[in-house]
Amino acid sequence: MRRRSLRVWLAGIFVLACFAGGLAVVSAGHAGGVTNLSTFDLFVQPSALSTSSASKPVTGFAKGVFTAASGSGTGSATHVMITFRVPAALSNPSGTSSDCSVAGGSGVNVVTCNVGTVNAGQTVKRFVTFTAPSSLVLPQGDRYDITGSVQWDNGSSGAGGGGGISSLEPKTASTTVYSATDFRHAGNCFLSGSGTVSTPPVSSKDNQATSAQVGAAAPSLGLPCTFAEVGEDHVAGFDTDISHDTIPQLSQPAKITLTLNSLPVKFEVFFWRFLPDYPDTQLQLPIPSCDDNGQLPTNEPVCLLSSAKKGSGGTWTFLQRGTDGDPAYGH
Repeated sequence: MRRRSLRVWLAGIFVLACFAGGLAVVSAGHAGGVTNLSTFDLFVQPSALSTSSASKPVTGFAKGVFTAASGSGTGSATHVMITFRVPAALSNPSGTSSDCSVAGGSGVNVVTCNVGTVNAGQTVKRFVTFTAPSSLVLPQGDRYDITGSVQWDNGSSGAGGGGGISSLEPKTASTTVYSATDFRHAGNCFLSGSGTVSTPPVSSKDNQATSAQVGAAAPSLGLPCTFAEVGEDHVAGFDTDISHDTIPQLSQPAKITLTLNSLPVKFEVFFWRFLPDYPDTQLQLPIPSCDDNGQLPTNEPVCLLSSAKKGSGGTWTFLQRGTDGDPAYGH
């Protein structure tokens, strides 16, 4: 998976890095394009979640995508059923469409979406939302795997044979839940359509903080909630952590704020660059200032909105847009 991330480096100068990312759903096909086979894929966002509390529930979602076969000798798939198996620790699983229902299982909750008929070449998507737990099993974070599967009848003439049941290999995708006080990870998906995720404020023990303020996702995505993930990675040889974020395509740019408690060089010598495909650091592009109206310049993925020295540290705020159209894409 390729993700877009805002990342901060220091090697005499600071470098701001972002890379576009996504999980594209592509139908497999025979040579010559005569027939596109049926496909199924599964995605979970965000890939990092904070623990929930009674006053601040934290949400994530899984997305299953099925595309019916098309081309010579194919027809519609009938009685299509997409199933999600969600670990019980991820509570309150709920399908976002009326054809989905929830049943308990052994250590999992099973969400079944009875889609019905899918015409040849048509793509259908189903979403399941869930709530992160309030506590951890492992102090460093708990990984949860969600499994998705699809089955259907070959109902129409030429669909592959006489009403037989077909299925594809189940897919698995995961999210990791971290403590809400974790210095390096934070994530949420906002059912309200907007919100802010952030690592803890800077201090003498935690020199770096990263936040992402996001509004509504692009309507064309059909997301059940707008997700955002931020974090910080330590990289040997650099004087600061690498700050990163993951967001979908939004109706308006996200506001990314990076804060350092203390600066290893003078504030005035900081110089930011954009890395389109981190961790590949070969291509580094300059980041422009936002325009006179405080907006992203045309065709720019990120711009510097403001910066301010704060005591022995500083704060930088950027506008960043998501790119690509599919809700599996993250930035």
